Amino acid sequence: MALNDYKILGQQTSGIYERWPVIDRTLTSNVATVTLGFPYGGSNHGFVAGDRFDLNGLDQSILNFRGVVSASPSFNTFSFPRTNANLTTSTQTSAFVYKYANGQGNTITNKAKASGVATLTTATSHNFNVGDWITVYINDTLFDGDFIVSSTPSANTFSYVSLGSNVTSAAVSSGAVAVQKAITLYTVPSGDQAVCSTMVVSNNLTHSAYFSLYAVVSGDSATTPPDKSIISNRTIVAAGESYNMTLGHTLSAGDKMVFRASHAGMFFTMFGTELS
Repeated sequence: MALNDYKILGQQTSGIYERWPVIDRTLTSNVATVTLGFPYGGSNHGFVAGDRFDLNGLDQSILNFRGVVSASPSFNTFSFPRTNANLTTSTQTSAFVYKYANGQGNTITNKAKASGVATLTTATSHNFNVGDWITVYINDTLFDGDFIVSSTPSANTFSYVSLGSNVTSAAVSSGAVAVQKAITLYTVPSGDQAVCSTMVVSNNLTHSAYFSLYAVVSGDSATTPPDKSIISNRTIVAAGESYNMTLGHTLSAGDKMVFRASHAGMFFTMFGTELS
């Protein structure tokens, strides 16, 4: 076989994040709503249920956190659950929100937990797969956090392992789930082999983020990679830093390198050679 030059085999981003000023905020019945301005152009924030965000600089510390959007009432407002006394409207002059949309999300309408398994109901068909990474935020510590889907009993329900007390079935008034979908970084061309030598992951965010890397053989799912494909599992990259990996992994024609990232704003570059 002919050895080709050492080169970039694949470059991909987990998504582009956006930043807007917050011009107002309220909190009513444990649901916070923030209003955005558009001084840099544009006329719609584009937030949907399940998008991740990071709020900074608000006059109330309870609202300065990283969370998941539960609803978008209008083109310049979005909402999320937050337990606190009501807050009336108040003009903001030095607050910003970072939008880290990546993957699909869905509003949660019901919760239940039994024998260490949480089951949530979504407002519309979730289209989740067993093995998907999810971030749940319904303002309930018995359910919130990062998990892996363990089963999908129906089009509108999904389950995951979650320790803690049992919870009888109850409606959820505000909350959502975000899904971290797998993204293909590189596919070996037909008739070739490839040696994936090294990879650089750059975190362009203002906070730490994590990723997992998979080598998926032809015929296996690249959308939901099997556990046997894991090369690196939930590796943390600090804010503004890069992470270098030595791989030395040989792939056959049709095989893929696939990653999942916890947020938009991470960049992946893989180097190696192709044998043709």
